[in-house]
Amino acid sequence: MPDSDTGERVTPVLDFPPRDGRAVHADRVDHGPGGFSRVHRHPAGAYVYVIDGSVMFGLGGREPVLVKAGDSFYDARRAWLDREVA
Repeated sequence: MPDSDTGERVTPVLDFPPRDGRAVHADRVDHGPGGFSRVHRHPAGAYVYVIDGSVMFGLGGREPVLVKAGDSFYDARRAWLDREVA
């Protein structure tokens, strides 16, 4: 069920337990039209792939960029994700 304030729905996809101090975790994040994610950062780097539609991403106070279906990018460890709008 989407977050009622943001229109964001997070679905866990995989979770590999730690090995040698490292773990792998993946979520699918869906946004309805006009949906968004709150300002946040990840404890590790994150690879982002847009499946459908497009999303505006802003990282670390930089100018937001439009990421379209089929595009991907890397969110560096602990970078602030300050804009994510569907």
